[in-house]
Amino acid sequence: TLLLYATVNGLNFLFIIAVCLLSAATLYALGYDFNYGLNLLQHAYQLAESLAYQTPTLIELPYVLTFFVVFLIHGFFHYWIHRLCHMNRFLWLVLHRFHHMPTTLTNASTTVVIISVPFFLFMLLPKVFIYSALSKLFYPEPLLMEMFFFSIILWIPDPYAHQTALYKEALRSKFIRMFSFFATSQGVYHYLHHTNDPELTAKNKTNLINIGGGIFHIWDIVFKTYHPLTPIEDKTPPIGLWGNPNLHHNPVRLLLSGLYQVLFEIRHNQGLKAKLMCVLGSTSYSPEITRSYHISEAE
Repeated sequence: TLLLYATVNGLNFLFIIAVCLLSAATLYALGYDFNYGLNLLQHAYQLAESLAYQTPTLIELPYVLTFFVVFLIHGFFHYWIHRLCHMNRFLWLVLHRFHHMPTTLTNASTTVVIISVPFFLFMLLPKVFIYSALSKLFYPEPLLMEMFFFSIILWIPDPYAHQTALYKEALRSKFIRMFSFFATSQGVYHYLHHTNDPELTAKNKTNLINIGGGIFHIWDIVFKTYHPLTPIEDKTPPIGLWGNPNLHHNPVRLLLSGLYQVLFEIRHNQGLKAKLMCVLGSTSYSPEITRSYHISEAE
C-alpha cells in the first residue's frame, strides 16, 4: 500500500515536468523562446510579485501584527478553498479525493493534496499574488519571503498531521498538541480530518471537520467544523474514504479515477442540467448513470 501511494506521488512529479515541457513546446510553436516557456513558473512568480507592488497600503500596521492579520485573512481563503474541495463533486472527485484514500497515513503516501494533473501549477500566480498583495495592504513592502519562512515554522508539527504511527505520541505531548492547535492545518488536529469514523465526522461522507486555515483553528471554530482530539485511551481513529471501499491497486487508475468518472457521467447522462450537475453539483449528488473507477469490481 505504501508503495502504491508513493508511486502515485511520483507520477504527479512526472506530470509537473510534463506540463512544463508542454508549456514550453506550446509557446515555442507560437513563436516564443523555448526556454521562456520552460521557465513559465518563474515568470508567473515575477508577474505576481510585480502586481503586488501596485497594491496600495491602506493602513500601516506594525511588522509583527501584519503577519497575523495576513495569515488570518489568507486562512479564510484557505479554509473555503479546502472546504469547497470537499463540497463540490468535481473538485472532490478530480482534485482532492485521492488525498483521502490511504487507510494508513504516512508522509510518503499523503503529501499530494491537489492531484490527478498538476492544477496547482496554475495556482502559483494567484497564491503568490494574494500573499504579497495582502501584506502590501497593511505594510509598505510585500512580505512574501517573511510569510514563506513563517509558513515553514507552521509546518514543523506536520508529521503529526499525516502519520498514523505518531497519533498517540502527539496526544501524550502537551507541547505537540499546543503547537498543532496554533499551526492549525499542519498539526495533529488535522489527522481527524482524514477519519471516516461516522461518530467523529457527524455522518458527513467527505470529512468536513478540522479543515484548517489561519492559526488557532479560528475558521473551523467560526464555521463550526472544529473537532477536539479524541481521548488518549480511545483507539486511533480509522482513516480513509467513507465505507472503506475496496480500491484498485493500479496507481494511474487511482490518480485519474475522479476525472474518468466525471467524463463518464457527462457522456452518459442526458440533459444539460444533469451534465452541469455532474460538475457543479455537491458531493452528495449522484447522477442517474455513474461509475466509480477507483473501486475494484471485485467488491
